[in-house]
Amino acid sequence: MNTIVIIGGQDEIFEELHLEHCQILAVNIPYFIGDALRNTAKQIIVIDTFNDEAVLNALIELSNTYSIDAVFSYSELGVLPASFATKTLNLPGIEHDIARSCRNKSTLRERLAHTDFALPFSACVTESDVHNALTEMALPIVVKDPMGAGSANVKICSTDEEVTQFSSRLFKQGFEQVLLEKYCTGIEYSVETLTLNGQHHVLGITDKALIEGTVVESHHVFPTALSLAEQDEVSSYVVALLDAINHRHGPMHIEVKKDGHQLGLIEINNRCGGDYIWEMVSKVTGVNMYRASILAHFNGETDCHRWADAPQYHTMCYLSLFGHITPSQLRDRLPASVDIVRAEWPEKTSLSNDIGDSTQRPGFVLLGSKDGEVHMASLVADIQGTISAFV
Repeated sequence: MNTIVIIGGQDEIFEELHLEHCQILAVNIPYFIGDALRNTAKQIIVIDTFNDEAVLNALIELSNTYSIDAVFSYSELGVLPASFATKTLNLPGIEHDIARSCRNKSTLRERLAHTDFALPFSACVTESDVHNALTEMALPIVVKDPMGAGSANVKICSTDEEVTQFSSRLFKQGFEQVLLEKYCTGIEYSVETLTLNGQHHVLGITDKALIEGTVVESHHVFPTALSLAEQDEVSSYVVALLDAINHRHGPMHIEVKKDGHQLGLIEINNRCGGDYIWEMVSKVTGVNMYRASILAHFNGETDCHRWADAPQYHTMCYLSLFGHITPSQLRDRLPASVDIVRAEWPEKTSLSNDIGDSTQRPGFVLLGSKDGEVHMASLVADIQGTISAFV
């Protein structure tokens, strides 16, 4: 029986985790603690926020009672303090160097500066740095908080004035650093990968769409509609990227832009994709990335299908809901082969162009189709049109 600690993670990931021969301890904030985690974990340490001190103290408290064999985190806000704590306590499970590179976008750009994945950027700590960067960088420019999450504090700027104004706003809000980077043209995709003991697996590519005028996603469809040749092109790119940063174990959610045969890296995250992409991957491919990465840590397995379940769906999509629609109204618009897997029904209508980050979206629906003939992108367009009609 291996005793493991899982730092963070939404409650739903514990529903089908099924970690045989593992005793699970958890460290999490109240927002993510639900019945699934309570039924899975032997003990839960509740913290107010994910920071180095809180996570380290929680692990020290657990280590006073248990002999901890490994620590894992798949939470964007939890993974870096978890890696700091494991490094401090000399516990296995998280690569601190990888976590630091993925979490801090400036660190990642610096690490890739002399590789094939380099992108023009400037890590600015003063407004003077921003003005100097503008003399060397071509517009448009993406300005962001390098430690941001959920598409918060990010703006695509097409003029020098927009760059300076948005950067100034971030500095005034207390951000110590502002990252300027080249805007990548093309269509955006996310790539879901799982590395087990040095062996990389590309589990699939997710088609995604952004709310017009923002960097916040309106929907995701998995798997992609890209041709097999295009998928191979993207897969080769991300495998080379994983080698370039020396990633050895665990999931990655990699966001790229594809413009013809040109690929540009937006960011990488050493966690599973949000917006229930992790569940879409699990139910379409049969591979639960959480379970596989934890169990393979202990037995050295490199085949991600070692613990795979039978796929439940042919294709799935996550669709943000900005207008009120009832379950029955949505059900009436769906083919019989399409299930409503999860949903949060919005109580009010929010204009999508007023959404500043992913947490402000009022609702969502997660759909799964067992029929390979269902064109999920067309279905999404139909649902969006239906909601607009109700609004």
